[in-house]
Amino acid sequence: MGYEKLLERAYSQLPGKAEYKGRFQVPEPKVLIIGDKTIIQNFSQICDVIHRDPKIVSKWFAKELAIPVHIGEKGELILTGRFSSRILSKLLQKFVDQYVICPTCKGPDTELIRLDRRVWILKCHVCGAETPVPPL
Repeated sequence: MGYEKLLERAYSQLPGKAEYKGRFQVPEPKVLIIGDKTIIQNFSQICDVIHRDPKIVSKWFAKELAIPVHIGEKGELILTGRFSSRILSKLLQKFVDQYVICPTCKGPDTELIRLDRRVWILKCHVCGAETPVPPL
């Protein structure tokens, strides 16, 4: 058998490229401003949709905004300061782009794995890619 025939046979046995074809919709943050506090009322629902631990997401918001945050009794995120829903939506989208969506296949079926104190890996369950991400 010639090289070309062997190459064709090898290519025909390779699986197709994995691509995410479904719809992935992150809910818009429901923002309530009371005094000098901003509350994301549907924070636990957002974390469920993106499959991330609320503690990790809240820690990221605190770091990005350089403010203290905490999670309320009902799963809402309470931010110290006044922030518009537009700003919080953009920040949430930035988190999703960086820590949820696979850069290889653009699918949301990923998990964050902490290798050590400063090393985090985004592992995709669809295409198997492992991508380092900035530490949280």
